Amino acid sequence: MKAKTQMNEQEKYELENDNDESYFDDEECTDSDIVGAKSLEDFFDELPNVTELSKDVVISDRLVNGYKIINTADGEKKIPNYMKFTCGQMSLQQLESYRRLIKTDKQNRTRGEIDFYLSIVKNHCLNPNFKNAELIKKSGCLLPEDYIQKKLTVGEIQRLAQEILGFNGFNKTINELKQEVKNS
Repeated sequence: MKAKTQMNEQEKYELENDNDESYFDDEECTDSDIVGAKSLEDFFDELPNVTELSKDVVISDRLVNGYKIINTADGEKKIPNYMKFTCGQMSLQQLESYRRLIKTDKQNRTRGEIDFYLSIVKNHCLNPNFKNAELIKKSGCLLPEDYIQKKLTVGEIQRLAQEILGFNGFNKTINELKQEVKNS
């Protein structure tokens, strides 16, 4: 079952108005019945390009940038200001190139998993920009991958990569991707 935060407006409407008579049933409703309806071509023409889309995510309770103090009946309460990372778009071709980093050897051991995650984070995290040469140099690193590993835990790297994959519609876990590599 989808989490409520991941539902689109149509699904929310249907859930809130759960009854036998669906307003969105094709037999009962035509495009002309819907206020503001457009042709599919017009709809897609007005849709923003996917390269313009992004999503902010929180990946760890370790990454806090200050607190907001609010007054409650029980006194002051500190609300953490979690750092948000901005996920960007990924093409299917890019995902395929990252998937090639995962290898399974003759003993059925998986190699390249961290490279898979690092490639995704390096190339599709828009903020912070892990490819920023000044930040990399300032931290004493030579490569973006070194910088990422210096600043984030392995779990945070994995979580951020999975958030980026999910944002791009690739909701498969690394284990599912590994299984596909093994079977190919």
